[in-house]
Amino acid sequence: MKPLIVDLEGPIANDSHPFTPSNRLSLIGLYDGSNFHAFDIEHGGKPYGEFLVLTQSIIDNCDLIIAFNAKYDLHWLRRYGIKISHKPLWCLQYAEFCMSGQTWAYPSLDDACLKRGIEGKSHYISDTYWSKGVETIHVPWDELIAYNEQDLICEWNLFQAQKRALADQIQLKKLIWYGCQDLLITEDMEFNGMAYDFQLSIDEGDKYVRQINEIDGKLSDVVGNSNVLWSSPQHVSAVLYGGSATYEVEEPYVFVYKDLRTKEKIKKVKKVDNFDRLVEPLHNSETKKEGTYSTDEGTLRKLKTYGKAKQIVELLLLKRELDKKVGTYFHGIPKLAKEMGWDDNTIHGQLNHCRAASGRLASSKPNQQNLDKGIRKCIKSRFPLVK
Repeated sequence: MKPLIVDLEGPIANDSHPFTPSNRLSLIGLYDGSNFHAFDIEHGGKPYGEFLVLTQSIIDNCDLIIAFNAKYDLHWLRRYGIKISHKPLWCLQYAEFCMSGQTWAYPSLDDACLKRGIEGKSHYISDTYWSKGVETIHVPWDELIAYNEQDLICEWNLFQAQKRALADQIQLKKLIWYGCQDLLITEDMEFNGMAYDFQLSIDEGDKYVRQINEIDGKLSDVVGNSNVLWSSPQHVSAVLYGGSATYEVEEPYVFVYKDLRTKEKIKKVKKVDNFDRLVEPLHNSETKKEGTYSTDEGTLRKLKTYGKAKQIVELLLLKRELDKKVGTYFHGIPKLAKEMGWDDNTIHGQLNHCRAASGRLASSKPNQQNLDKGIRKCIKSRFPLVK
């Protein structure tokens, strides 16, 4: 078997996200146990096509791709047109997760090496450049190569240590092997992403915002106070359990200059409204702030409410349901896309293998396993119906 360690050096911007178009790959590092290869992709600003061809040739001639947090490296390679799906994969991070009994979520390379009694990675580049906001393309090339080679050695030694540890654990080794091949599938899913209509999502979110504003108005009418901030736990606690709510209002005042000229200006003034108790708080529901009690959804659903209190709680629960639809989904997903720089009308969410103790696949940024039902109208099929 001819194993090949793959380790890339990308930008620090946006957590080196491979689907942010403005991000660029600096270095491809390869190591087969004897030979190091460090290819300048977009570090020096010179043509790099030859290095991509060489990288593909080396990958084609190996029998196994090895990487730590492998999907990161595979995404970047694919972004530059390098084919990787025809080779089996061994993810060192996933192996450590499985070998821990799935209790060690997202193990780091440093910690994995420490656990196996192996010298860890160098922190020179991180401490000298990245921690100070210096982008990878501005790190001296020789220093970046040295840093990358140390990582490659760490990963090679970790692979050897994992092989020794799994030598007499045939079933666990098979479990890890098949899980690593599943990584190739979820890498493909993340890379291709989910087609999404971001403008439709925003428009639908705007409808919910209008409903939320209407609910705020109804709450203010029920309480008889338009100053209550219904998104403030402290204000809600005061309204339901009794207490005071502090807020700011703008008031006009006349400012007098030294030459006795006057001008009307606006100043912010703190106001306090006091409320009588409408409902008894649950036992042990006090919060850290003296005189306030929990107002989370679970607590609100357990309260024994009547009349005005019941009406307030029902409106609050509906408001929070709609708030989640807007903040997490209809406006939240387009906001995430903007932050990540996704300009291809596609969601490139993360499918996480090294997170759940049960071993199940987890999803984040966004959680595609738990999308609001209404969001389905924004998900676009790449396979139109054939008439």
